[in-house]
Amino acid sequence: MLAAAASLGSRLPPERVLAQELQTSRATLREALRLLRSLGVVESAPRRGTRIVAPPSIPLHIALPDLNRFGNPQEVMEARMLVEPSVAALAALRSTPSDWEVLARAIAAGGAASSPSTFERWDRRFHISLARCAGNRPLAYLVELLQGVRDAFLWGHLKREDLAHPGRMADYLADHRGILEAVRRRRPEEARQRMAEHLTRVHRNLLSHLPGHVRNAESRPKAQRS
Repeated sequence: MLAAAASLGSRLPPERVLAQELQTSRATLREALRLLRSLGVVESAPRRGTRIVAPPSIPLHIALPDLNRFGNPQEVMEARMLVEPSVAALAALRSTPSDWEVLARAIAAGGAASSPSTFERWDRRFHISLARCAGNRPLAYLVELLQGVRDAFLWGHLKREDLAHPGRMADYLADHRGILEAVRRRRPEEARQRMAEHLTRVHRNLLSHLPGHVRNAESRPKAQRS
C-alpha cells in the first residue's frame, strides 16, 4: 500500500485511486487505513488527505494481510469464537461508563437501521467498540482484522442472506443488549458466555445459508498433514 508514497510526509493517492490500484473494495481499504492510523503509520486530515508520518513498527504484510484470503466463513467464525468471548470478559472488567455510552449508541443505531447494510455497519461498530474498551490492543487488533473480512464476497453474500431473514436483526440486537448489560454489571463470566452464545447463533445462521455440499465440506474435519 505504501509503495505509492514511500517517504515520510508523502501523501497517499485518493481513496478511489488507491482502491483501484490495490484491486480491493473501498470498504476494505478504509479498514486498512484505519488500522494504519492506529499503528501510528499514517494520519488523515480533512482536505489534506492521508500522509505517512512514521515507518511501520512491523512489516505491513503482517500488519495488513490480504483479508480476502481469510474469507472462509467457518474459519472466521471459529477465530471469532476463540477471541471475542475473552474480549467481552475483559471489557466487563476494564470498560468505563463512557465506553458503555458508545456501545449503547451502536445498539440504538442498529435498531434504527432502515436496511441490512446499515445494520451491518452498526453491528460491526458494536463489536469493534467492545474490543477497544477491553484494554488489550493486540486483542482489539485481531477483532478489527476479523471484522474486516466481512467485505469478502462470500462472507458479504451470507450476511445479506442472513439479515434478510425475518427477526434476525432483532435477535442480534437482543444479544448485543445482553452483552452490554453484563459488561455494565461488571460480570466478566456472564459477558463471556453471552458473547459465546451470540457468536454460536451467528455461526449457525450463516452456515444455514450455504449450499448443502459447501456446508458439509466446511464442517468436515480437515485432514492432518503427515
